[in-house]
Amino acid sequence: GLASHEEIYKVLNELKSTMKTYHQYQSESKQAEQKLSNILQQMAKIKSAKKQKAMEKRVEK
Repeated sequence: GLASHEEIYKVLNELKSTMKTYHQYQSESKQAEQKLSNILQQMAKIKSAKKQKAMEKRVEK
C-alpha cells in the first residue's frame, strides 16, 4: 500500500522533471529555428541586393 504509493509519487516527480526539461528544450529549439529562419531571410535579401547592384553596374557600362 504505502510503498506502492511512494513509488508512484517518485515516478510522477521524475516524469514532471523530465517533462519540464523537455518543454525547456522544445522552447529553445523553436527559438533557434526562428533565429535561423531570420538569418536565412537576411542572407537572401543581401544576395538579392548584391545581384541588383551587379546588374545596375552592367547597365551603366
